[in-house]
Amino acid sequence: MVDKIEAIILDWAGTTMDLWCVAPVEAFKWAFKEVKDIELTFLEVRQPMGKNKLLHIQELLQMDSVQQKWLKAYGRVPDVMTEANEIFESFVPKQIEILKKYNQLIPGTLDSIREFRERGVEIGSTTGYTNSMMKILLAESKKQGYFPDVVVCSEGGHYVRKGNSSIYTSHDLKGRKANLSRPGPGMCNLNAALLGVSDNAACLKLGDTLDDCREGIAAGMWTGAFAGTGNEMYMLEDEIHLTEEEAKARDLDGYSKKLLAGFKNMSEIGYKGKIIRPDIITDGIKRGSEVHDLVNRLIGKGLEPGEYAKSHGSIWISNDKLVMKTYAQRRKKAGHCGKCCKC
Repeated sequence: MVDKIEAIILDWAGTTMDLWCVAPVEAFKWAFKEVKDIELTFLEVRQPMGKNKLLHIQELLQMDSVQQKWLKAYGRVPDVMTEANEIFESFVPKQIEILKKYNQLIPGTLDSIREFRERGVEIGSTTGYTNSMMKILLAESKKQGYFPDVVVCSEGGHYVRKGNSSIYTSHDLKGRKANLSRPGPGMCNLNAALLGVSDNAACLKLGDTLDDCREGIAAGMWTGAFAGTGNEMYMLEDEIHLTEEEAKARDLDGYSKKLLAGFKNMSEIGYKGKIIRPDIITDGIKRGSEVHDLVNRLIGKGLEPGEYAKSHGSIWISNDKLVMKTYAQRRKKAGHCGKCCKC
């Protein structure tokens, strides 16, 4: 039994950088159009978000809507493995190019990281980006003041902080690249090992995609989901240039409904034929310290990762009135008093 959180493991795009998780969406859309003359929508591209980029392309090729576009264009469904590799080859350099545009830290990231550091918490991270992509993002994030202790890529390569620089190591098994891709726990497990934590239950995994939640839960870690930044807000082409404040000012009711949809979507996640739930769902990294405090309180009450969420559902934290009104209604319907440590 652990007594507190020792490490926090963060995602990148949509969690700490690139507010609406735009960089991968634009790169995927470009690659499908350039290589196969197939036009994908933002909504289609976002659905598998969080995975290794090659696996993401493979999943897109297996979606019904995408296969219908293939039938119309080519009179057949795509050859998933062959055409995924072909698209991926063009995708990689385009993604690297686009990352130079969408690499700004999300507001609240530096404040949360500083507070984590002051509390003696180690900072790890996982990503669906490749090793070459992360080299660029690490350089950009360092310029802005964010430099995690560990970065693990889904290809298996990882960066470990040493002073003011990072050391890259390829996790190569007998000449084969290790696939640590989400939704499996591999990247989280490697973070825990490299950070030297006492137990996976002493780790808090934070991210903005369903696969972020899946990997954290699969690794036996506490899991916090960000519904108000990144992928689950499903921002479209005419919205991706907006800040959070601008999006609210433009259409507060529409913004609240999108946010609520994200909270609901992350409340019950399918994984291996079961429904799983993150421990906490909140707006974004700006509330990272609140999530950290709450998890430590749950640990202090003797709870294990996922224990509360399994019996009572995920805890919601937000300033949005519609979200919290809905949360109160859901809890009342389920018979939770909201006062005792079990409710």
